[in-house]
Amino acid sequence: MDTVSVAASVTGLVSLADVITREGFKFIKDVKEARESVTKLVEEVNNLSGVLHNLYNVVLRLAELQEQGGTFDPVPPINYFASCYKTLSEIRHRFDEDMPDEDVAAMPMSRRLKVLLEESHAERLLLEIERHKKIGSLALTAKEM
Repeated sequence: MDTVSVAASVTGLVSLADVITREGFKFIKDVKEARESVTKLVEEVNNLSGVLHNLYNVVLRLAELQEQGGTFDPVPPINYFASCYKTLSEIRHRFDEDMPDEDVAAMPMSRRLKVLLEESHAERLLLEIERHKKIGSLALTAKEM
């Protein structure tokens, strides 16, 4: 995978994570009854976004080195990008599915509770996000050595 492809992949992941973070924090603010697991999930996506931003900076630095005649070794394994995208897309889909177009604060309590992610589903997604964050952090550490 060339530097442009890696940079584009990371940029896409950063954008998706940032959208989820913004929408997630709005959801938590609007739905006071949001489960702890949903709050933790949004916070971890925000943390992953930070790792991805750092990863993007490393990719840019490696691209500069490649232009100067060095070789380019993709930072994390190639399947990392696809796996991370799949998880973030699933979270985004869940928020899109669960977030009504109407004002959440004005909804009846029964509807607001239905909007929340199921506990087990949020916990599974949280584990996946934590794994992606660890892989990204490990890749950053390896490249800095």
